[in-house]
Parts: sequence; structure tokens; C-alpha cells
Amino acid sequence: MAIGAILTAALLGTAALTLGVGVIASRHDLRTLTLLGAALMAATGLAFANVGGIALIAVVACLGRINPATGDLGVLVPLEHHCWRGAANEERTRVFARYGLIGALSTAAGALAAAAPEFLVRLGIAPPDAFKILFYAYAGLGAVCVLLCRRLPHLRPDVGPAQPAPGAPLGPSRGIVYRLATLFSLDAFAGGFVAQSLLALWLFEKFHLSIATASVLFFWTGILGALSYPAAARLSRHIGLVTPWCSPIFRRVFFSSSRCSRPN
Repeated sequence: MAIGAILTAALLGTAALTLGVGVIASRHDLRTLTLLGAALMAATGLAFANVGGIALIAVVACLGRINPATGDLGVLVPLEHHCWRGAANEERTRVFARYGLIGALSTAAGALAAAAPEFLVRLGIAPPDAFKILFYAYAGLGAVCVLLCRRLPHLRPDVGPAQPAPGAPLGPSRGIVYRLATLFSLDAFAGGFVAQSLLALWLFEKFHLSIATASVLFFWTGILGALSYPAAARLSRHIGLVTPWCSPIFRRVFFSSSRCSRPN
């Protein structure tokens, strides 16, 4: 129950921070927000390495930037996506594919690095200290992200103080976006029952796998999943993102037209 509460707090905090960034991003320099997100990553690693007690850990999980479900979650994701608004339509799918590929490969590498505490224990380091070292390494990666983000140009929002505020956000696509968001939220709700952290716990309890064995398993599943991104980009050039032969139910619910459109 305690583990479930911590994971729930982490996911709820991630969702709240992401929504908050979406609200304020149009009024602030995106470079500054990106720097703050990277600094929060470093602070999260330091906090996890030094706090004790379930309540404090849950608070850090809620306010911090450790994602128990992996994947494209976090406060930096909408900021990164916003930077691609100027990409040409024919290039956007490939840009997203490269972004997803790099993210998936990095996630796989992180899963493999999760075996580090077990090797540190074999070197004579106490298990709690071995896990603290891993969190300190996470904080170090956050510090590296801060240094890299400092090299980004200043990215001003689309609407400045002297310009009129835009009309209805999303325009005619509002209904489609809301219906797709509802579909994706149902998928995310189901996926929350099998978050990678809970899956790892189940493997430990059911099959008594070591951390090193589980990390290798998640590494290879991550590598195989990463290969789907370039494959999807290649397929989209031949059949489009939403094909004309898609199901009538999908077409009627999400596009309300006689033919499926091909979004850019």
C-alpha cells in the first residue's frame, strides 16, 4: 500500500506540474522554464537521497521529477514539443520519431543503470548507501541538463505583452483534441495498473529476480520498443498518419466526416 501511495503521488504530481507549465508557458521565456525543470530534476535526486519516512518520500515524489511509469511524462515534455512548432509539416513526423527514439534509448540505458546498486553492494557498500549513490547520480544528470539548457537560445512565447491574446485555443480542432485526449486518458488509466515500477516489484515478489536481472529485462524491452519509432515514421510516409481505410467507428467518433483526414 505504501509503494502504491508513493507511485500515485508521483504520477499526480507529474500531471499537476505538467498542467501548470502548460498554463504559464505562454507568458514566460521557455528557456527559463526549461532551466527550472532541469534544476527540479537535480533537486529531486538530492532529496530522495537524504529524506526518510514514507510521508516525506511521498511529498518529494509528488513535487519532484522522478517518473515511475517511464515514457514521455514530465514538465519538460510540453516545452520540448513547443520548440518544434516551426518544423515543416513533412518533417514533423520524423522529428517526433527521432525525439521518441532518443528518449526510448535513454530510458533503456537508465533501466540498465538501475543494476548499479547490486554491483556496489558486491563491492562492500551497504544497500541503503548504494541506492543513495544512484540518486546522487540522478541529481548529477540533472545538473548536466542545467548546463546544457543554459546553452539554449531565449524562446519567447508566441503572444507578447503588446499583442492581443489569441481567440479560442485549438480553433476548429478543439473537439477532436478533447475526444482524443479522452481516449488517451482511458489508455493511460489502464496502463497505470502496470506501471514499470509495479511490474518490477511483481517480478521481485513472484520470481525473486535480482535488480540486475530485472534491469537487463527492461533494457532489452526498451531497445525493442525504441525501434518502433523509426518504423512508424517510415510507415507514415507510405500510408499516412490516419489512413482512409480506418474503421468507421473511429472516423465517426473522432472526425465526424465521411473520410478520415490525414493530420500533419
